[in-house]
Amino acid sequence: MNKVWVFGDSFSQDYENNPVGNFKEYIKLKGYNPKTFGKLISEHYNMDYKNYARGGFDNYSILESFCDVVDKIEDGDIIFLGWSLYHRFRIMCYEGWKSINGTDNCDKMSTNTINEIVVNRTHPFYEREVESWNKLIRHSIKSLPNTKLIIWEWHKPNLHNKFETISQETNNVIPDFHWSENGQKEFLNYILTSLK
Repeated sequence: MNKVWVFGDSFSQDYENNPVGNFKEYIKLKGYNPKTFGKLISEHYNMDYKNYARGGFDNYSILESFCDVVDKIEDGDIIFLGWSLYHRFRIMCYEGWKSINGTDNCDKMSTNTINEIVVNRTHPFYEREVESWNKLIRHSIKSLPNTKLIIWEWHKPNLHNKFETISQETNNVIPDFHWSENGQKEFLNYILTSLK
């Protein structure tokens, strides 16, 4: 059976497994686990579902999660790869890789150093780096002509503002700029148009 593969950060991770944002409160308010676009599209096409996205992931970790399973992707699968913000990066801390999102710290690096790296990563060359990875990813599935690949970035061009957020749905009872359940459905409809 073909699969839907999802890679990315908190905008791609399922609510119930996501430590970023206010998702636990949102699930409690809803009274059930709302479905994300990945789950919805796997149900729409009656396909298996594999989600490797993690809240707070940097683009290096996203790329690595794709590389770890690329040999398992089959012809006819659907792949969603959602890149994160370019200023995020990762460093090796005592507990292993740690994604740095600008305000984080690590036992092996000073806050000043982290801040300098974040500023450095605002340079346009980091966007070009991700564009080169897109070429590599497209090339890696070239031998799978029936596989659909959707590469997207929630922050560009302000895609995250186009769909209903948790804050909007809950009238700011739960302040969170991630998509609500309805926002996930709106994004799915947006994506289905590109799949056709």
